[in-house]
Amino acid sequence: MRTAVEGTWPERARAACVELVTAAKEDDKASLGIRLLTDLRDAVFCGADRMPTAVILECLNGIEDAPWGGTGGKPLTSRGLSRMLGEYVTGANKPIKPRPIRTTAGVPRGYYADDLAIPAETATTPITARSA
Repeated sequence: MRTAVEGTWPERARAACVELVTAAKEDDKASLGIRLLTDLRDAVFCGADRMPTAVILECLNGIEDAPWGGTGGKPLTSRGLSRMLGEYVTGANKPIKPRPIRTTAGVPRGYYADDLAIPAETATTPITARSA
């Protein structure tokens, strides 16, 4: 037996589904960002105050149970890392981005641990969600 659905219900249901799918995608992006910040803190920096991007990528891509070694079938790149971290801000409310760091081997671009040490409420919300 088939009944006709009347009124605005079909449009409202469709709009609700679109909103839920959009929210889930945004949550996935935020969850991945939080995982990145956590992995950087717990498995990469491990007390270091600065680190070249190449070393960070080697460490991240080497974490077996993390998505970094095979996001989209390819390992995380410096551009991908920069894009993901750029969604968050430092304690000084500036986007996290690579900058020159002085090492014994020269002055490669990398990240400072202080830039990643941001308040917990900020770490859970990307810039795009905070500005909305």
